[in-house]
Amino acid sequence: MPKRFLKFSDRWMFNRVLCEKEVCRKVLRAALGIEVGEITYLNAEQAKEPAAASRGVRMDVFAREGSRVFDIEMQVSPEDRIGRRMRYYQAAIDATELGPGEDYGLLPESFVVFFCATDPFRAGEAVYSIERVCLDAPELVAGDDSHWRVFNASAAEDVAC
Repeated sequence: MPKRFLKFSDRWMFNRVLCEKEVCRKVLRAALGIEVGEITYLNAEQAKEPAAASRGVRMDVFAREGSRVFDIEMQVSPEDRIGRRMRYYQAAIDATELGPGEDYGLLPESFVVFFCATDPFRAGEAVYSIERVCLDAPELVAGDDSHWRVFNASAAEDVAC
């Protein structure tokens, strides 16, 4: 029987590898350029259901470190609506992080990270770092502590997805 080698982009392999706390910590540090301390919660296929009658999400890998949370996704097939998907995932994270009457200041800093085989924005960038800014005063950042990062593997040379 011939050996079958799984790629990092294979769902099972991606989840299996990133559910190793130290590997996940190093991937987040490399991808986001931040120090990541001890990961206290790590789960593959994390379900977030903000309300009983709403569409839930299943995050490939969800991690918690201190007061920060990370959603890490692998997107192999082309995705035309990744901006809306990130928005929905962000909303699902936020909606499930606060209890009734809790202050918005208790929302954790959050990172939604997509590793994509193709360029979802078709702009040719290898990395898209997305933050909320004011269009009228671009130096004004919303300061909502949500960060979106998209990696486009098709922009790199000699990368097999």
